[in-house]
Amino acid sequence: MAQFLSSRGGWPVMVRPELRDPLVAALATRPARSQMLRGASGIGKTTLAAQVGEELTRLDMTVVPVVALEELSEVPLAALAPLLNASAVADASDDVAGRVQRLIGLIGGAPDRYVLIVDDAPLLDALSASVVYQLVRVYGVPTLLTARDEHRLVGPIARMLHEDLVTVTDLEPLDAAQLEELVEHHLAGAVRPESVVGLLRATAGNPLLLRELVLTAQRAGRVHEGPFGVEVEAAALPVHLVDSVRHRVTELDAEELGFVRLLALAQPWPADLVGMEDAEVLSSLRSRGLVDDGAGVGIRLTHPLLTEAVIALMSSSERAERAATAAAALRTTGRDTDRFAAVRLARVHSSADREGSERGPDAGQVEVDGGSTLSAADLEWAAGYAASVGDAATSLSFSHAAAEAGGGFRAHVLAAAAHSVLGETDSADEQFDRAARTAQTDAERALLALRWGQHLAYRRADPVAALERATTLRAPLSADASVALDAEMVKWRLMAGVPLDAAVSTLPRLAPTPGATDDDSTDRDVDVLGMLSMGLTSAMIAAMRGDAEAARGAVAEARPLADLVSHDQPYAGELLNLSQMLSELADASITDARALAERQRVSGTPDAAGQWSYVLALIELHAGRLDRAGPLADLAVRQLAWRDFTGLSGAAIALGATAAAMSGDAGAAQAMLATVDDAAHADIKVILQRAEASAWLAIPEGRAQEAAAALADAVTAAVQYGHHLLAALTASTAIRLGFAEAVAETLAVAATETPSRFVRLVADAAAAASAKDADAAMRLVPALRRAGLDALARTFAEDAARSASASAEARRQARHVAAELASVTVREPALTRDREIDGAVLSARELQVAQGAAARERSREIAVRLGISERTVNNHLANVYRKLGVASRDELAAVLRDA
Repeated sequence: MAQFLSSRGGWPVMVRPELRDPLVAALATRPARSQMLRGASGIGKTTLAAQVGEELTRLDMTVVPVVALEELSEVPLAALAPLLNASAVADASDDVAGRVQRLIGLIGGAPDRYVLIVDDAPLLDALSASVVYQLVRVYGVPTLLTARDEHRLVGPIARMLHEDLVTVTDLEPLDAAQLEELVEHHLAGAVRPESVVGLLRATAGNPLLLRELVLTAQRAGRVHEGPFGVEVEAAALPVHLVDSVRHRVTELDAEELGFVRLLALAQPWPADLVGMEDAEVLSSLRSRGLVDDGAGVGIRLTHPLLTEAVIALMSSSERAERAATAAAALRTTGRDTDRFAAVRLARVHSSADREGSERGPDAGQVEVDGGSTLSAADLEWAAGYAASVGDAATSLSFSHAAAEAGGGFRAHVLAAAAHSVLGETDSADEQFDRAARTAQTDAERALLALRWGQHLAYRRADPVAALERATTLRAPLSADASVALDAEMVKWRLMAGVPLDAAVSTLPRLAPTPGATDDDSTDRDVDVLGMLSMGLTSAMIAAMRGDAEAARGAVAEARPLADLVSHDQPYAGELLNLSQMLSELADASITDARALAERQRVSGTPDAAGQWSYVLALIELHAGRLDRAGPLADLAVRQLAWRDFTGLSGAAIALGATAAAMSGDAGAAQAMLATVDDAAHADIKVILQRAEASAWLAIPEGRAQEAAAALADAVTAAVQYGHHLLAALTASTAIRLGFAEAVAETLAVAATETPSRFVRLVADAAAAASAKDADAAMRLVPALRRAGLDALARTFAEDAARSASASAEARRQARHVAAELASVTVREPALTRDREIDGAVLSARELQVAQGAAARERSREIAVRLGISERTVNNHLANVYRKLGVASRDELAAVLRDA
C-alpha cells in the first residue's frame, strides 16, 4: 500500500520510496553521484525532489534550492539571485562576481555538507548553469536536477550529461493501481473501477492533471457514491492549464500542426502508417518533445494537455475531416485494434460545434446520431470488441447505437451482457428479453441461453435460475448448436451443489478443433465457441480433481481458440490462466502458482482482478501470512462484487470471514458469513471455506469437537463431489488445528483417486500427524513449504521441537525451522493460550494489541501489523482497559511491565 503525506491544497501527496530512496542513497553516499529527474510537466518531479531534500536534511545535509523560471532564463544569474543575496554570501563591499566566488567557495568547500536541488534545470540562465556545472564538475557537490521532457538540454547542463556527471531517471506516469490508491486516499473510499479507467485515460497517469480533474469534478458535483464505489465523472480542465501549453501548438508550421492534429484525434498512431513524407515532420516534433513513439505502443503526444490544446484550436469541421482521413488509414492495417479505432472515430466526430463544452475522457468527441453513419454490422463488431477488452461501458454504447441503426439479435445480446457486467441487472433482463424475441437460428438461441445463464449465475448469483432458463431455451436446439451451452452448464451445476460426475454426465467428448479458422461464418464461430467452452470446462474439471497434466493439456488445446471468439467469451484467457495456476498448485509448486497469480493481478484483464486477489488471499492464508491474507480477501470481495465471471463472490466472502476468525475478530467473521447469498451455500467452494471459518470461530470457545466435525464433513463432501484439490487445502487446516485423524482416512482415499502431488502430500501429513510421528512430520516440512503450506510446516516444526518421542536430529531441525517460520508467518490467536495478567485473563489477540499499545504504537499501526481492522483494535483495547482497570497507555505499559 502506498504512503501519503498530509494533504496539500486538499490533495494528498504520494510518497514513492522505490524512487526516492535510491536518489537519497546516490546523493548521500561518498563519492556522491549527481542525479537528474526527467519527465513530462506535472509528472511529479518537483514533489519527488522535495521529498529527497527532506530525507537528506534528516541526514544532516544542507539543501540549497535553486529554481529556474522561463521568464528569467535570459537574465544573468537570475536563478542564483536569492542565494547571492543571502547573508552568508553577500557583503556590502562585494560586486556580483565577488558574491558568486564566495558562493562557490562556501558550497564547493564543503561538498559533504551541501546538496544542490535545481528545479527546471534546462531553464537556468547561462551564468547560473555555469556555476552549477562548476560546483558539480570541479567540486563534486551532489546535485539533483529536474527537467521537463519538452525542454532541450543545452550548454553547461547538456555538458554534464555528455561528461557522464549525472545519472538520469525518467519518471513514468502513475499506473492504474497507483492512481486508484491516490484517488481513494483523497476521497476516503473505494473508487468504481470504470472511474479509474476513465481518469487514467483522461490524464495518462499524470499526477497534476489527475489532481485538477478530481478537484474540478468535486467542485462541479460530479463525484458521488455508486453501487460499486465512488464514481468520478471527469469535468473540463481549468482553462489556465490548457492555456499553459497552447503556445507550443501555435508556433508549429502547417505540416507539423497537421500531424499533431491527427495524433490528438487518433493516438496512439501506428508507426507503420507514417510515410516517408511524414518522417521528417515526426523527427522535428520528437526533437521538440511534442511526440513520443517509445515502448512500441504507437506514436502519441507527450502530454494530455497538448491533446486538449490542439483540439481546442480545431473547428468542428476540421475535427470531422481529420477524423475521416485517420479512420480510412486505420482500416487498411488489418489489425482489430486499428479497426476499432477507425469505427470509433467515424462514430464520435461530427460537424457539431462543441466550442466551450465540457470534455470528459474522450475530449473533443461527440456521438453522431446513434452511429447512423456506420452500418449496424460495424457497430455490433465494435461492441463485441470493446467487450472483449473489458470496456463494458463502450460496448454498451456501441450496442445501443447498433440497435438504433437497425441491428437485431446481436445488438441486443451484447447490450444485455454489457448491462450485466455494469451491474444494471434489470436493464440486462430487458435486453435479454428483446434478444429472445429477435433470435432466429439455433446458433443465436444457444448463444442467448449461454449469456443469459451467465448473467443469472454470476451477476445475480443464482445458478439454479441459470439452469432453469438454460434448460428451457436448450430444449428445441440441436446437439451441435448446444456444445458451448452444455459445457458452461457444468459450472452452474457445480455451483448449485451437483456432484462432479453427475454434472458432467451429459457432456460430450471433446471433438477435434475445426480446421477452417479464416472463415467468419456464424457456424464456424459456434463450432469454435463450443470447442473453447469444452476446453475451459475440461481444464477446470481436471484442475479441481488435481490432474495437473490433463489440466495443462486442456489449457494448451483451448488457448489458440480464445482469440477467435473473444467477443463471445471475453474472459476465456483468464479462466485458462486460473486452471493453469491450479495445475501448478496440484503439482505442489507454490512458487510458479503464486508468480502466475501475482503477474495476472497486475497485468491481466482488469475485470479479472477479483479472481486473482481471491487466489492470492487463499495462498497467503495457508502460508500463514494473515497480515496479507485479510486485506487481499477484503479486496477480492469488493472487486468480485464489481466483476465476477466465474462465481467466486460467495467463496471470497467466506474466505474473508476465515481470515477475520483466524485474527480473533469473531464479530466481523460472523457478520461476513451472514452476507453470503443463500444460493451460494450449495457451492462446494463456499462449503469448504465456511467450514474453515466456523472451525476457527469454534476453537477459542472450546467447541473443538464441533470444529473437527465441520471440517471433516466438508472435506468428505468435497472429495465425493470431485473437488480433491480444494478438499486437501481445507484438510491442511484441520491438521493444523489438531484434527488430523478426522480427515486422514478421506485423504488417503482421495490420494488414490488423483495424481496430484499436493493431495498426496497433505494425505501423508495427515497420516504422520495422526500417528504422532514427529520424525515423519519433519521429513515432510520441506515439501510442505514448497507447496505453500508454511503455516502447517510451522505447526509441525513447533510440535516436533516439543516432542519427547522425536529424535534429537528432528528436534534440532525443528527448532531451526520453527524459528525461521516464526519470522515470516503470523501465529493465530486460536492457536495460542490466553494469558492471566494482574488477575484478569486476556485473550491472545488482546495481549498482542495491549503490547502494541503499551509500546506507543497507534491503533492503525497495530491493525496493519496484525492484519485486522482499526475498529477491531480499538474494541480489543477497550476490553483490555476494562479488564485491567487502566485508563491510559502509560498505565497499561506499567501493568504489563509488572506482569
